[in-house]
Amino acid sequence: MIFNTVGGGRGGGVVLNVTRAASLPETVVNGQVVVISDVPALRFSFGYGLPSSPAAGDVWIHVVDSGAYPIELDDGLSHVTITLGATMQYVSGAWAYRNAYVGVVGVWQMCSTLSPLSTLSWATIGAIAGSGEAMSQFFAVGDKKLVELTTTVLGTSSFEVEVLDFLHDDLADGSGKAPITFGMVDCFATTQVINSDGSANNASGGWPAMPIRATLQGSIFDAFPSDLRAIIKSVTKLSSNDSRGASGIVSATDTLFLLAEIELNGATTYSYTGEGSKYARFVSAEDRIKHIGASAVNWWTRSPGLGTTSVDNWCLTDGAGYATATFLTIAHAIACAFCV
Repeated sequence: MIFNTVGGGRGGGVVLNVTRAASLPETVVNGQVVVISDVPALRFSFGYGLPSSPAAGDVWIHVVDSGAYPIELDDGLSHVTITLGATMQYVSGAWAYRNAYVGVVGVWQMCSTLSPLSTLSWATIGAIAGSGEAMSQFFAVGDKKLVELTTTVLGTSSFEVEVLDFLHDDLADGSGKAPITFGMVDCFATTQVINSDGSANNASGGWPAMPIRATLQGSIFDAFPSDLRAIIKSVTKLSSNDSRGASGIVSATDTLFLLAEIELNGATTYSYTGEGSKYARFVSAEDRIKHIGASAVNWWTRSPGLGTTSVDNWCLTDGAGYATATFLTIAHAIACAFCV
């Protein structure tokens, strides 16, 4: 099918070569889009939002403002640039993802997939996140994607992240909520302390003052791939000022962050109130279990623990997925989160 995208009565118009096929053709046609499906498709549509009155077999290709593989269409009179996002087909009364490819310099490049998050580029994910559409149209809480670091940090060169929630975290610039929050499925290989200072006030200042936060914002963030760093949004994260809670809640502007006790459990057992709200991903204790290798481990939150009279304590999640607390000078695992 040759889809006429522009006309306007000017005598010109540009066309997009899009077709449906049961399998990917061997011959690559540059600029052609191939939607892989066994279901016949008579109507194709392009745009930011799903069509309001779809018919059986209709194909919708999400157009994003930026991302991988932009298609330039020009006939001398009209010029259009289209960048493709997720592709879906209306089957049995519901929208279903479809694999789709575009011919780029003699190679079929995937621009949509049955499991969108797992193989879409970070640039395309960022473009979808910035489209203004409901993210639940494209992704689900718990969807996973691999992050491959540019250098090994904390004994780790790659790890999986999963969707924790949509529209949960406050953007630091005050413009609203971050579309997607991701968190590591498991932990970095090397354990860390929250603060190596053994004095009685070593939790003073709360999360913003902790050395582990500086490590996350510095060397760990710098090791993220550039296309992911480019779409990570700075968000405002809250914590108690210290383990005595004397100065209330303080805020930090973070790219990478640890989760708070309440964000994991929906309650404050060992921490003070006011550090956020529960992410949709964490329904049961099993959802909070994280590993280093095959072993379930204790892993740190960003929540100072309730006060003691000597060395301060800090909240963590134990190897069974339950909240607890211990001295922040003890090394335990960490798993960070970020927003796009």
